Amino acid sequence: MRRLFIGAACVLCVVTIMLFLMPATDPGSGRESTAEALMPGAVARPHGAATALSVADKLSDADGLEAVRHALAETSLAETDVPDTLRVNEHGELIVDAGALAVMEYFLSLTGELDAQTIRQLMQQWVDAVAGERAATSLLALFDQYQHYLTRLASGEFAAAGAADLQRQFQLREQLRIELFGAGQAASLFADQDQQDRFALRQQEIMRAQVSPAERERALEQLYQSLPAHLASQYRQQHQLQQLEQIEQQIIAAGGDDSDLFNHRQAQFGAGAAQRLAALDEARQTWHARLASYRQAREQILASAQTSADQQSQIALLRERLFSDNEQLRVAALDRMAQGPDSDAPTR
Repeated sequence: MRRLFIGAACVLCVVTIMLFLMPATDPGSGRESTAEALMPGAVARPHGAATALSVADKLSDADGLEAVRHALAETSLAETDVPDTLRVNEHGELIVDAGALAVMEYFLSLTGELDAQTIRQLMQQWVDAVAGERAATSLLALFDQYQHYLTRLASGEFAAAGAADLQRQFQLREQLRIELFGAGQAASLFADQDQQDRFALRQQEIMRAQVSPAERERALEQLYQSLPAHLASQYRQQHQLQQLEQIEQQIIAAGGDDSDLFNHRQAQFGAGAAQRLAALDEARQTWHARLASYRQAREQILASAQTSADQQSQIALLRERLFSDNEQLRVAALDRMAQGPDSDAPTR
């Protein structure tokens, strides 16, 4: 069920809808994203930017950190860093803010690959190593509270609130946050998301307004300028991606081919970006073809008369033959998600 909760929370972050339509990186492909193809280096932001009260310079347990890194190396988070956003005060007490939320979301991204208890233990071990037992205890309590929040968010009227009525959706979510976290802690913990919500509401108003395309673009640009520079750049890219997808769908619907898509991309973004997008299209097609071939072979194994243990062994060998080490982790996670969150069947 937990994967449904995480999914529900992600759906509510409507400002990133284009990243769902055009994934940041195809699972297992190891290739750049569409946004990176348009503006190389402008999307990915390093995890390691420290803050004034960051715990980065207070490492107390190098062995504990190495153990966490070793465990993460066996997951899709291999070669990534835990966000350096966790803050404590001079007494070693956790500061509850958006930085703490970023750390929790980082570990929760392992949902589907690792069981809930293992995820919790990994996060506890990391926080204990970088910030001490006091902060770790507080973050674990917050983590449990946050998961309860996600559970509530995925049920009842919260789940029923459609994307068409963003204001109602955000109001319900704000009420739930205050109920569970208190007004002060909710404001600190979800500060970044609240800013995104306000932006999304204003953006929706602009997109729905009965104005000319030029007036709409001017209004959007004014909205972008009200944001910090890195967020403004991010949202401009998302708007570009949305426009790009809509136009390309029109080109394909009108009978256009790859050369027509390339010509449009070249006219809009330049020859270099057009070439990178073409390469990205090819990489995605190759990845999906490989994945389809694997799934067909996997289904044949599952339909065989072998024992369950022999089937799992054959599937593992199939992954090893078709995919790299990192790709195998992602494919295994996709297989678990395909089984459904309530399945009692073994991971296949």
